[in-house]
Amino acid sequence: MNLHDRLRRTSRLTVAALGVIGVALIAAADKALGEGIGVHVFYLLPISIAAFYGRGEAGVTVSVFGAIASFWTEPPPADPVARFWETTMRLGTYTVLSLALSRLREALDHEQVLSRTDPLTGAANRRAFYELLERESRRAHRQGGPLTLAYIDLDRFKLVNDRFGHAAGDEVLRTVADAIAPSIRAADTLSRLGGDEFAILFPDTDAGPADAALRKIDRVLSEAMAKGGWPVTFSIGLATFLHPPLSAFDMIRKADELMYAAKLGGRARIQAATIAE
Repeated sequence: MNLHDRLRRTSRLTVAALGVIGVALIAAADKALGEGIGVHVFYLLPISIAAFYGRGEAGVTVSVFGAIASFWTEPPPADPVARFWETTMRLGTYTVLSLALSRLREALDHEQVLSRTDPLTGAANRRAFYELLERESRRAHRQGGPLTLAYIDLDRFKLVNDRFGHAAGDEVLRTVADAIAPSIRAADTLSRLGGDEFAILFPDTDAGPADAALRKIDRVLSEAMAKGGWPVTFSIGLATFLHPPLSAFDMIRKADELMYAAKLGGRARIQAATIAE
């Protein structure tokens, strides 16, 4: 894990503490170097790190310490008013910088969420799901344990669009996602792969619990479709990998094949298989 990732996962309080320590070290170096060597610009480094990774509160806190440190390290003032004004301006500069970096981090986080989320349903999009599948597969290889993947296709979805319009079709897709989300664990992940196809990842889950979870989800979905008056059923492929392949494409392909087998078998059913290779 690189430094950026470590800091992203560090608590705001810890980031603020690290920023204050950085300011203290710069102030100590400034004192040791003596007069004539200005190091005020270096305070921007811990302030910037605290603001970007710890957000606004951490950035402002370290900014205050930076202004105090710059005041403490300077020689006794000849003009107290000018000294106070200079320190105030530094505090203002540090604070504006920290707030700007905090807003930038929030904007980047929001953009990242949007890039990994299906805008219609709020589920993970294809790109995010493939990345997650490969991470979970690597983890399963390191630690051992199964991984189960469900591939869900909406039967007669085109009929909804043709009979009720595309707005109704969008409502069906949102309803499916809203029905599944509370029916899975926090560790599980729902994705809309595109069109009327969804997938669910069940990490560390073998065939028995996954099959029970899917049958519950299938009942919830059927009730939601009946309530909306939509003639939609669900063909589901359920693939349990005892030794998951490293390729997300291979796992999706196997679950997709099982889903098509469910369709060929009459639709509105779950086709499950355990893959031991």
